[in-house]
Amino acid sequence: FEFFIITDGSAVHKLNGKTSKLSKGTLYLIRPEDCHQFRKAGDGGCIHLNFCVTCERFKALCDAFKIPFDELVGRESLSAKLSGEELKYFVSRARELNVLSRFGGESQASAICAIIADAAAVVYRSGVIAEMNYPEWFTELLEKIHSPENIACTASDVYKMGGFSAPVMIEYFKKYTGKSVAAYLRDIKC
Repeated sequence: FEFFIITDGSAVHKLNGKTSKLSKGTLYLIRPEDCHQFRKAGDGGCIHLNFCVTCERFKALCDAFKIPFDELVGRESLSAKLSGEELKYFVSRARELNVLSRFGGESQASAICAIIADAAAVVYRSGVIAEMNYPEWFTELLEKIHSPENIACTASDVYKMGGFSAPVMIEYFKKYTGKSVAAYLRDIKC
């Protein structure tokens, strides 16, 4: 399995015959049976990070972190758009890994496993939200709420982010998640 993250610029990506343009902050999971390639997009370049893991190790990591392996790798879409904070996090972890590579050993292996587990969790979470058939604005709102910079947000913060009055947002949260805004926030914080 291979994860890649576009850290700067953009690229044309061909995956199993389908072409799309990827931009900064795109995280992608490539399965062993997938066939993919990058091409230059216009005049600009593209910088990306790559992390690879064996099938056995990836399954073990998913199991350890309670990520349903078969559900994750069986999806059609295996990408996620990273928030600015998430992108900074992965770039920081890659720099840390670069330093650790001079020493090798267990610390390097555990850092790679942690990055891969984090990437798998982001792709899985992104797919779960996408499969819920929320309106686009609600999906974007949930992505904001789940981003690290908003982990401490309150219900009134959510009402402001959503752009609707409190009663309307409460109604939408009940309709789409089955929970109140406060209950939803409590659950993601736990």
